[in-house]
Amino acid sequence: AAFILDYYDGHDESPLLTQTTISIIHPLENNEYILELNMVLESPSIPVTLHRTNFGVVAVRVCATISEHFGGGTLMNDLGVKTESNLFGKPSTYMDYSGPVRDTSGDTVINGLTLFDHPSNPNFPAKWHVREDGWMGPSLNRDDAIVINKGASLELRYQVHVHAGALDPDKAVSIHRRFKDSKSWIVKRSSMKHREWEIQKAD
Repeated sequence: AAFILDYYDGHDESPLLTQTTISIIHPLENNEYILELNMVLESPSIPVTLHRTNFGVVAVRVCATISEHFGGGTLMNDLGVKTESNLFGKPSTYMDYSGPVRDTSGDTVINGLTLFDHPSNPNFPAKWHVREDGWMGPSLNRDDAIVINKGASLELRYQVHVHAGALDPDKAVSIHRRFKDSKSWIVKRSSMKHREWEIQKAD
């Protein structure tokens, strides 16, 4: 799926920023899946500054039972470091939140989500904004502002692995390696009949 979102300042008819987001779902075994997010921010009229903030452009909020504080969940990074106090503001290629949930039969099982940063993103590996109440997200511009000049664009790539069981570090490394080596996605005019647009891998 893809969508385009324009941001306006309320005065100019031209958008300050145009955001194109492509989302791709990759089904896996055991009812797991990967959600791939490809985002392009374009500044068509004037330079746009993304000022410093702990927050980024993507984040995950887990249910209460998976969170550290409200449930029995575990927040962990790529080095095996755990808990909000040890992870907040620290760089990592990925962050995982795993914890107990009820399955369709009513039994308690462990499930989780791993959010991956991509090496092509600015400031990789990102420093992370994490909370024991169930929040995790890479801080795109935690230390420095990012300027998108007029006519320029900023491409950002992220991936979420929804997995059964607790985090498997070896599997996470393998998934991140494939993500790192993969091409991004683009929206382009379709050459097929009765199709105006299509999503394709970039050249």
